[in-house]
Amino acid sequence: MVNLERTAEKLFVLVNANLKPEYDKECNMIMDVFLEDEFTMDELKRLLIYLLEKVKDERKAEVQKKIEWEVGLLEDAVI
Repeated sequence: MVNLERTAEKLFVLVNANLKPEYDKECNMIMDVFLEDEFTMDELKRLLIYLLEKVKDERKAEVQKKIEWEVGLLEDAVI
């Protein structure tokens, strides 16, 4: 689980650096709470899909590409 946790932290830093300012506080709180418990890859992908909606429009495609390079296609997440 440590590897998945490290991956999540890395991706959260990427997302955080590209958030629309109005979502900064909300998303940081969500990411902090998420890391407090154990989680699966599908749970991480679902959260990343949600967070990606809060990323600046001009950065969204690049951020999604980097996320998918780390965790695979987001649409593969089991909902």
